[in-house]
Amino acid sequence: TGAYLMTQVNTYSPQDVNLIISGFKVTGWDNITISKTSPSFTTVQGIRGKHTRVRNPDTSCSLVFNIVQTDRSNDTLSAIHDADLSQGTGKLSIMLKDDSGTSVFSSYDAYITTYPEVVFSGEFEYRQWTVFCQSVKDYRVGGNSKPKSILDSLFSSF
Repeated sequence: TGAYLMTQVNTYSPQDVNLIISGFKVTGWDNITISKTSPSFTTVQGIRGKHTRVRNPDTSCSLVFNIVQTDRSNDTLSAIHDADLSQGTGKLSIMLKDDSGTSVFSSYDAYITTYPEVVFSGEFEYRQWTVFCQSVKDYRVGGNSKPKSILDSLFSSF
């Protein structure tokens, strides 16, 4: 009997990426972008070439996503923004999780910044929504690799 080489399987599945806004699962999205407002560290240059860094406590970021114009998620997001404008009730919780990998993002202090630009044409269009997160709880950029073998998955917690 000989040993055989197991290769790692990396699989990304867009269907396994879930965007949940205050308990509502957003559907019809085409892409999602998360961008930090400012870097985690800034460099302070010394006079003799010795530098140091200063940690920036600002964890805020923007979450931008495009939704196909025909999806009902646009109705829900519009209603959330309408209520915020009239009643100031726009504080949202956000959870973005890639169930086919290890990436996760969450915030409990977010709001929709404005209505998206609306284009009507003879083509298929998207509505681009922007949510500003004043602070972030989880910000993990992960991969999509799976264990090499069943034994690796069984003993990965040890």
